[in-house]
Amino acid sequence: MRKISALAQVSCLLLFLLLLALSAVPAAAVAEVGAKYQSVSGNKVVFLVKVDGSPPASLIIQHFHPAGRQLLRASPAADKTGNGTSSSKWFLKSVRPGIYPFSLSYDGPISPSGIRIILRYHDPQTGSYRENIVHP
Repeated sequence: MRKISALAQVSCLLLFLLLLALSAVPAAAVAEVGAKYQSVSGNKVVFLVKVDGSPPASLIIQHFHPAGRQLLRASPAADKTGNGTSSSKWFLKSVRPGIYPFSLSYDGPISPSGIRIILRYHDPQTGSYRENIVHP
């Protein structure tokens, strides 16, 4: 029968404890950012942005509407509108997990086929750039 040295025994014990400790650490939650249209009716558009998991540090939300339509009101107020792009932008900083509601009113009827949302952020786990496009 072969004897195992004390150093080998201690090394095996330390390796076992390290593996045990690593298996007990939960994996960090992945950032999940999405949006969905709650309603598109007449001149009003309502959508929700949902942030789950580990949130990004900042989030850019851009809503596109048909050319020729003008945004009259937005709640929350848009940080940037127009400039010939037929869009509105919101810049969210210090984002937390949760649901963010947006309500928009235009100067005339809006068709679901003429709108979309683009969500832009950097994934906090990987640092990679993400862009989600959402249609009604």
